[in-house]
Amino acid sequence: MKDKSFEEIDVLKLLIYSFSFITICTGLILFLLLPILKEYKEIVAKENIQNSSLASTNKELKASEDKLNLLRKENNISLEQFKRQFDVQNFVNFTKNYFQNVKIKSLDTNQSIPYLKEHLLIQTNIKNPRILYNFIDHLKQYKNLIQIDYPLTLKADDKDIAVSFPVKIYFANP
Repeated sequence: MKDKSFEEIDVLKLLIYSFSFITICTGLILFLLLPILKEYKEIVAKENIQNSSLASTNKELKASEDKLNLLRKENNISLEQFKRQFDVQNFVNFTKNYFQNVKIKSLDTNQSIPYLKEHLLIQTNIKNPRILYNFIDHLKQYKNLIQIDYPLTLKADDKDIAVSFPVKIYFANP
């Protein structure tokens, strides 16, 4: 018995069936891939937008960090002064280096101003205004962050100048 199945093959039918199969497979692949490709393009576009947004945000963050580091470097003394607790007696001793007859009175502290812990009124006598300027200059190196406030009153007496001015002391709570 001899196999005759190869002799009965119709080449034209075989080509038509093969071409139909390939066309249907290609159609199904395209039908399934086109929505995925469209979605892929949308995702890539969103990713590019997010990457550019991230890059600009990182650039702004870097600029802010550089600015913060520069401010910390420039204001290191003030930041250290801000962290220290205030001692009234130590401040009285400091003022006595510059003034005579120092009187310090406590004023009401405005609680709405953040970090303001003491509000004092200094009343004293000086020989000449240069002493007051020296005090103000050396106050920058004092161990606490102190702001001289207004009104600054100067009143001439016979030998001395009576000076009265409020000061605000700032520090952070530990």
